[in-house]
Amino acid sequence: MEIQVNDLNAYHYFDEQYGPLASLCSLPEDQAIKIEHKGLTTESDRIRYLKERKICENIMFRSLVKKGGKPEINYALYFTIGEQRVVGDLYSTHMVIPVRDFDPKTISFTYTDSFHTYSRIDNHPTRRKLYTIEEINHVISNYGFHSNLNGEGSLYKFIEMQVWSLQAMKNAMKKNKYI
Repeated sequence: MEIQVNDLNAYHYFDEQYGPLASLCSLPEDQAIKIEHKGLTTESDRIRYLKERKICENIMFRSLVKKGGKPEINYALYFTIGEQRVVGDLYSTHMVIPVRDFDPKTISFTYTDSFHTYSRIDNHPTRRKLYTIEEINHVISNYGFHSNLNGEGSLYKFIEMQVWSLQAMKNAMKKNKYI
């Protein structure tokens, strides 16, 4: 049976302190660089990461527009397709929303974490590419994906979904009784 992303759940992991509508790139820089990330213990590491993250998001934003998407904000809210404990362990809470509850024009996908997708230097055909919902189904058919990684399997085989609209996010949250 072929997997269709629209039939799966998206997991949004976040810190309660900032809430589900905050993204690192949506925060003022002086606040964003104070947030510790796994492996980024110094302020200079966090400044570098934030700069690279913003470049990555800009590339994804432009790619989505070229593909006919309608992003409404210039930063993304991040989800994984299926539960990914390896990601979830980094955050204090999460919410689960069916992918079909989002406007397809305001979402995009990468084959694994978008930062890794755009920063890894290898020849995998999915690197440095953003996908629409139709395109990601073909990628999954070709390369598969792991749901519920917990330190086993390949961290680089999960699907990340980016939401580019606060209104689409609020609508999906309301439909699923989060607000």
